[in-house]
Amino acid sequence: MNKKALLTLSLLILFIPVFAGYDDDEDSMSAKEVGLSIVVAGIIAIVGYAISQIQTLKRLGSIIFGIGLIYLVLTVLVFILQIVVKILAAAFSIAIKLVIVGVICFVIYMIGKFIYDFFTGKKS
Repeated sequence: MNKKALLTLSLLILFIPVFAGYDDDEDSMSAKEVGLSIVVAGIIAIVGYAISQIQTLKRLGSIIFGIGLIYLVLTVLVFILQIVVKILAAAFSIAIKLVIVGVICFVIYMIGKFIYDFFTGKKS
C-alpha cells in the first residue's frame, strides 16, 4: 500500500474519536466551536508548512501540515453534516406527521362510510 495513503488512513482513524464524541448538553458543534477549530487547524497547517521549509525537518513538517489540513476538512465536513442531519430530521418529522394525519383522515372516512352503509342499507 502506498505510504501516503496509509498515513492518511492512519490520521483519519486517529481523528474519528474526536469527531464521534458529543457533549452531553449539546449534540452539535456551535459556530463558535467550528470557528475555533478552523483557526486551530489553520495554525497547525501553518506551523507544519513553516517546519517543512527547514530541509532536515521537511518530512515532519509535511506530516504536521497534513494533520492540520485533515483536521480542517473534517471540522467543516462534520459541521455541514450536522446541518444536513437537522434538515433531514425536520423533513422526516414533517413526513411522519403528514402520514399520521393521512391515516386519521382515512380512518374517519372508513368509519363514516361504514355508518352510512349501515343506516342506508346500500353499499357505496
